[in-house]
This record gives sequence, C-alpha cells and structure tokens, in this order.
Amino acid sequence: MPRYQLRGSKRRNAAILFVCVVLLTLFLVIGLCFVLFADAQATSSRFYREAHNNLDEYPSPEMLFGWGLGSLIYPNDDEFRRRPTSRA
Repeated sequence: MPRYQLRGSKRRNAAILFVCVVLLTLFLVIGLCFVLFADAQATSSRFYREAHNNLDEYPSPEMLFGWGLGSLIYPNDDEFRRRPTSRA
C-alpha cells in the first residue's frame, strides 16, 4: 500500500476547520450557560418579589405621629375609661 504525502495546506485547512468547530461549540456552551443562569436568576428574583409583596401596610412615621398627636389633642372615645378627659 503506497503512502501519499499530504501537503501542508491540506493539513492546515483541516486544522483550521477543527479549531473553528471547537470555538463554535465553546461559544454555544457558554451561551447556553448564560441563558440558563439568567433564567434561574429571573425566577429567583420573581419569587423574592412575590414573597415580599405583603398586603399589610404598616403605617408611615408621619401617620403614626399624626395619630399620636391627634389622640393627645382630641379625646379618645374609649368605653373602658372611668373618667372622661374632656368636659365639653
């Protein structure tokens, strides 16, 4: 069986093709990892947002100050008190 000597250009063409295929595969894997990671982060942030979406609204400091000041100025209609604070 005779052996044929391959010229350098044919070997180089095959090597360049191999390098291109390997780089395309590498970029494909990196792209898929990015997409999967971004989807996982989006799901995680959506769960975090929904977990902290409380319907109970706590009063702001201004509302608390207004309530406290109003209860000091105006009489409180508490039926369990023995003596009224206002005699008007």
